[in-house]
Amino acid sequence: MNKRAFLFLGALLCGAVAFGAPTAARAEALPSNYAKIYVVSGADTDAIVLESVRDGQKVFGVVDAGEDDDAPDGSDPRYPARPGITRGSGITDRVFALLDGLGATADNVEFFIGTHPHSDHIGGADELIERYRPERVYLMPYNDDCVSTPSRLWDNLYVYDQAVAAVESCGAVLVQSFDPAAPVNPGVTTDGDGNVVVDPSPQVGNPRFSLGAMELEVVNYDQDYLSQPKWDANEFSLGVVVSANGHRAFLAGDIDNVDGDEDRLARQVGNVDVMKVAHHGWAKSNTSALMEALDPDMCVMTAPMRTVTPSDALLGWLAGRRPLVQFMDTGTARRAGLDSIIIDLTGAVITNNWPEDADATYVRNESPHCVSIVGGHLKPLVGWHTDPAGNRRYFDDSCFAAESRWVSADGGRYWVDAEGLVASGGTAKMDDGSMRLFDAGGKLVEGSGWKLLSGRYYLLDRDSRVLIGWQRVGGDTYYLDPQTGVMATGWTKAGDDWYWLRPNGARGSGWLNDRGAWYFLDRSSGAMQVGWLNVDGSRYFFDRGTGVMATGWTKVDGTWYWLRPTGSSWGPQGSVGTGWLQDGGRWYYLSGSGAMTTGWQRVGGAWYWLRPTSSPYGPEGSMGTGWLDDGGTWYHLSGSGAMDTGWLKKGGSWYWLASSGAMQVGWQRVGGTWYYLDPKTGGAMVTGTVVIDGRQERFSSSGAWLG
Repeated sequence: MNKRAFLFLGALLCGAVAFGAPTAARAEALPSNYAKIYVVSGADTDAIVLESVRDGQKVFGVVDAGEDDDAPDGSDPRYPARPGITRGSGITDRVFALLDGLGATADNVEFFIGTHPHSDHIGGADELIERYRPERVYLMPYNDDCVSTPSRLWDNLYVYDQAVAAVESCGAVLVQSFDPAAPVNPGVTTDGDGNVVVDPSPQVGNPRFSLGAMELEVVNYDQDYLSQPKWDANEFSLGVVVSANGHRAFLAGDIDNVDGDEDRLARQVGNVDVMKVAHHGWAKSNTSALMEALDPDMCVMTAPMRTVTPSDALLGWLAGRRPLVQFMDTGTARRAGLDSIIIDLTGAVITNNWPEDADATYVRNESPHCVSIVGGHLKPLVGWHTDPAGNRRYFDDSCFAAESRWVSADGGRYWVDAEGLVASGGTAKMDDGSMRLFDAGGKLVEGSGWKLLSGRYYLLDRDSRVLIGWQRVGGDTYYLDPQTGVMATGWTKAGDDWYWLRPNGARGSGWLNDRGAWYFLDRSSGAMQVGWLNVDGSRYFFDRGTGVMATGWTKVDGTWYWLRPTGSSWGPQGSVGTGWLQDGGRWYYLSGSGAMTTGWQRVGGAWYWLRPTSSPYGPEGSMGTGWLDDGGTWYHLSGSGAMDTGWLKKGGSWYWLASSGAMQVGWQRVGGTWYYLDPKTGGAMVTGTVVIDGRQERFSSSGAWLG
């Protein structure tokens, strides 16, 4: 049996508190109207503690318990390990530390409200219920059929079932639906002996109840989601209105306006002083209509300040509301060393523990990119301010830093870009497409002509605009980088071509020797030349990739050429050679185009043979000498390489070479005389008596046939 329920009902039945002494420590010197709200510091998670006094004793209620470190591992088919489940971000220890530090025990926590089955709200509910054993637990029914979007089921059922199991184990009253006519503490009766009995079945409870000096009302408890599944469980999140001492606070859970809930609540809830904004400040929640209707003076967001939180709509309302709203977020609170944001509803004026100097600005990834927040207030600033990342921002009596416009300050003009950053230390493009130059401090550089900034030269026109691309100045041509406006020097690519700009930026032309390599720059355009090029009557080849002038043997498109390694009387360095070339002790023949020839070549009335491929006898293109077998026919090349014809004496033997140079064999009639060139001896001429084809023949010493 729940001890606190027993004591509570005993007091009602007997009309006296003497039924049993309270176990909670008596609050020391706390007024009867004492009422505080504690929002635990964390990121994208809700845990809110309510503290008040009843009969001189502290009493507590808890709205949501925050994320815990427990998550399904998928071993139970009811609880798949779905993508998107939060792991390792629990704040249970912090929630317990806050409750314990305030004096909460298993005897003075009157209720727990779980706004909806998301782990960032009720992940730690089971542990909190088991530890502090609240009298009543408010948790609307849930199963995964209530959500129509499979990707948004996460571990909803897992955390819900754990919370319900904890309620059953500690004997608390489980309130799962609401009726203004229902009792505050339903399901609690007494047996025949006067003992309190708690009905473990789900109960219908009254949405209005008290916690000491606080009056609470649960809102948004319609249960149409049980028959009409919703896109997300946020669409059936509960909200809680807390009233005390003439003050009102609205704890909005994760309520959104997808199903029109905020439009309805705007009329139902009405004006409040404090609002825990819905769904951590994300879009789809906290519509302008809701914020205008509730019109809170203080807002608490259970998320850090960042691009998506607060949403653009909420940020716009905050910036426009007058007087300014004090806006506090749990991310900043955590950085400031606050375990919780404390809202004190006790006095005539609501107070809080927010540091007056907390965060001067914060930065977002979309417009407005920088927002000024001082002491929790979106506060208009004037002049230059530095954001947390060290960037200068300019505020013109606005909560938002200037973006995409000119700023006049400190006797100069400054440009802030679309992200609100000050252009400085170089060039920046304007919205009209022009480029401007700014010094290291961001001030516009004005005037025309050459400007030196941080060791780089820029060229400005008469309107102080940065010139780019090719520009002709004083008879020379210069190239200004199209992206930065910086004057180029050295090798620079512009379009499809490379150019060389002298150290003073002037474009070079003609021959260029750069670090020992020769290049040729077009005398008109200055473009680096590649491939074959005729210059001053000589032909050169420039590497098609690097533009370097080739020398020595160079293969181009499968053909070898010889480019003079040094200048000589035959031609300048790099020019292509023609005619006979002796290189490495071997002779080559280069055609009129300079191409190295191979095979049979007729030069000066004589035939020469140049090796078509490299072999043990010589490299490709080298001139052959001596005997040559070409396609089964033998030729003889003289020492000069010229092909021999006619009679040839070689190694003491005579050979007959036709006018084609082909060595002849067998019977040959030369000058009216017959000779026999013996195939068996490689075509050597025979003399004396020889048997040929079985017949004896006689030849003179000169080889002439005698019959």
